[in-house]
Amino acid sequence: HFIEEMRLNSDQMIRGVYPRNLSITADTATFDHKVINNKIMNSYDNVILYAPTYRDSTNKISIFSLFPEIEQLKAYLLETNSLFIFKLHHFEENSKEFLEFKQVNSSFDNFLFWEPEKDIYEIFHLINIAIVDYSSIFYDLLQADVNNIIRYVPDFVSYNETRGIKFDYMEYSGGGIAYNFNELISCLKNNNNIKNKEFLLDTFFGYTEKKLSD
Repeated sequence: HFIEEMRLNSDQMIRGVYPRNLSITADTATFDHKVINNKIMNSYDNVILYAPTYRDSTNKISIFSLFPEIEQLKAYLLETNSLFIFKLHHFEENSKEFLEFKQVNSSFDNFLFWEPEKDIYEIFHLINIAIVDYSSIFYDLLQADVNNIIRYVPDFVSYNETRGIKFDYMEYSGGGIAYNFNELISCLKNNNNIKNKEFLLDTFFGYTEKKLSD
């Protein structure tokens, strides 16, 4: 993948630890992991990370349309004593629409809107459930031993047609799959283990330690 994308040959590649994943271990702390944005992290039974990929102008999708019945999500979070972290791509976190969404929902105690100056990778060891779409963060979470992962892809067909996906999405990802908001809520209520975890770890981290969470 990197050889094709960066136009390099195999002699120019170093096979080893993925540098950005070095901060996955719990020992790495450039900020307080116990209290984040006034949220006492261990006071929640579950920590859920929502980390979607960047969408350019050809495949934009509204954050409001992604969460059309936000009260339903809030009810689930209160019922399960869960914290929901919104971690948008840095190109989108200051968009007018997301700032509006944030303003409307910032007073809800079970939402945490991630601050860009903090490295989200440092708290992967706190994540119980991850919600992703097409980003390679899926593999980083997998290496961090996050085992309950939901692929929330309501725009799967249009995204694949406009931006394209490098690999067969179903073969090279795993966990729950949700094509709409109601399916997302359903997945949150279930265990979304990655049945092909060993295959994925061997494929993407075969030259290094498969798990960095120990």
